[in-house]
Amino acid sequence: MRARSYVDDERALVRLATSRGGFFASKQAAAVGYSAPKRNYHVNAGNWVRERRGIFRLALHPLPSLPDLVLWWLWSRNRQDEPQSIYSHQTALSLHELTDVMPSRVHMTVPSDFRLSGDDYFSRSATTISPDREF
Repeated sequence: MRARSYVDDERALVRLATSRGGFFASKQAAAVGYSAPKRNYHVNAGNWVRERRGIFRLALHPLPSLPDLVLWWLWSRNRQDEPQSIYSHQTALSLHELTDVMPSRVHMTVPSDFRLSGDDYFSRSATTISPDREF
């Protein structure tokens, strides 16, 4: 069996990031072989763009149509790397093309014990999200 190479790591990361509009989390990069020093190297070399703490984007990957929504979705993941939010309110209406108004803030519903805080661009509603709850 051959050792993992840089090319293998890069292919795995590109495959992962491509499925997320070019975005990925530091935990996801670490899982495919990128240590913290390697991540810093790629940011400093201009290969990756640091979008927020722990969230990166491949610099040469084209941006998706709504890059901010991908970024906030990644941002909402917990320590087990599971998404903790759903888009709600005006953001959900816009995504489902039920309105032609683009909201000025991203609206997300998160669990009441959600531990992260956003900035002025982000608005959240706390609730208990149950997978067996029907709407």
